[in-house]
Amino acid sequence: MPVKLLPAKITISGTVLSLRMNKAGDHLFGWTDSKEVFTCSINDMIVRSFETGDEIEIAKMSDNGNYLAVVYKNSKGDVFKIDGEKLFSFTTNVNQLMNERLVSFFPSGNYLLAVAEENRARIYDSTGAGLFYLTGHTGRVNSIDISPDGRFVVTASCDKKAIIWNFNHYTKKFSVYNTFTAHKDTVWSCEFNNTGKFILTASADSMVKIWNLKCEEPFVYFYFLSNSIHGYCGFSPSYDVRLRKTEKHFKYMPQYYQKAYDARFATGHGSIIASNYIYNKN
Repeated sequence: MPVKLLPAKITISGTVLSLRMNKAGDHLFGWTDSKEVFTCSINDMIVRSFETGDEIEIAKMSDNGNYLAVVYKNSKGDVFKIDGEKLFSFTTNVNQLMNERLVSFFPSGNYLLAVAEENRARIYDSTGAGLFYLTGHTGRVNSIDISPDGRFVVTASCDKKAIIWNFNHYTKKFSVYNTFTAHKDTVWSCEFNNTGKFILTASADSMVKIWNLKCEEPFVYFYFLSNSIHGYCGFSPSYDVRLRKTEKHFKYMPQYYQKAYDARFATGHGSIIASNYIYNKN
């Protein structure tokens, strides 16, 4: 973080629930429990804030720092300019587990926002016109991401699939480019790396997978550092040892046999941060 930000005071009301930085690294933004969204430009330290109509679940800022998409706990959402001017509303799929990736901004061009909406995704322009529906999943869409060059969209769903979409210049519509079917349970998250050549998915089948636009898995082995006496460990996703022999391996790597719901590239694409969950009646 730039030295000029330390210290810096951002005056808001209520309790801060989240404070984040946009992809370009030139804006801070966040929201509070008093239905307030706030932003701070790092270049000029101008702080803006405005109130929304409902309780906030998440918010996303566009790469250029000009727009905010706010998702509410009631599965509704609004798109604002950074000064608080409301542009349009949308609906999405808020659930009890994974809501971080329900909306994604396009980096540039004629399209502004892609939104997960029931079993499909919808693409909007800056006026709020719903230009396209991405229809192909048979289960709820849990995650959506856009490649850094804006050419491809990827969606992940409860139907155990992740679909890559791109704009077909012959039909003048978005269509399926490829479909990834290697997961055996709900796919909770999907994310492009910083080159747009690889996609990372996390699934309730306990697997985290890296694949390319051809739906190939070029990286067979993952290595990770465990906090057990065994230290460095590795596994091959192709063997699916977590699903078939958990009674044998669980005692060695218990934290890696739970259901994965989020995975993201760190340091561009050199590392992965993954999160998991378990079902617990209590």
